[in-house]
Amino acid sequence: MIARAEFICRDALPWLSANRDVGTIVTSLPDSDEMGMALDEWTQWFVNAVTACMNSASDKSCSIFYQTDRKIDGRLVSKSHLCFKAAELAGVHCLWHKIALRQAVGSISLYRPSFTHMIAFSRMASSGTARHDVIEAGHFAYPNAAGHAAARFCVEFAALSSNRLVDPFCGRGTFVHAAAAAGMSALGIDIDPAQIRDAELGRSML
Repeated sequence: MIARAEFICRDALPWLSANRDVGTIVTSLPDSDEMGMALDEWTQWFVNAVTACMNSASDKSCSIFYQTDRKIDGRLVSKSHLCFKAAELAGVHCLWHKIALRQAVGSISLYRPSFTHMIAFSRMASSGTARHDVIEAGHFAYPNAAGHAAARFCVEFAALSSNRLVDPFCGRGTFVHAAAAAGMSALGIDIDPAQIRDAELGRSML
């Protein structure tokens, strides 16, 4: 059964501040260049935004972050490190830390690693049955999208503890459409009207 995917265009942080116990949050936060921020400013914004996501997720559910590190001026910016900093602030624990391969083993990328972190956190949920630690990300509808296989992996775990998924930084809605296809109630939020239009047209699933 495919449930309806809903999308709204707005700034996610005020929405997160006003909404608690929203179910599961599965998201991929934007990079510094997408935000138009200097790296230090973006780093603080990122930690605050991840903390806000963790605080809005239901206690018995989880928040899952799909984040690819960046290489900037020879410096590796570790988004997994920033997620764990946020977890300390939010008072949540890590359920699991998986790797999604964006490219084949042996590939070289100048600007970002060829893998993505998938990290799940919760206040009360458990990690459940052991699952693969490394997976293929799958098809990408566009360069910065989550891979379809990785999105299904996250959604399948999210559905174990909640029937509702929210993606506060949804882009074209890969996680939201995957959740709706799995029968979950799914809401995507993004500040960019063009991204919301593409999400409503289902362009993340092409």
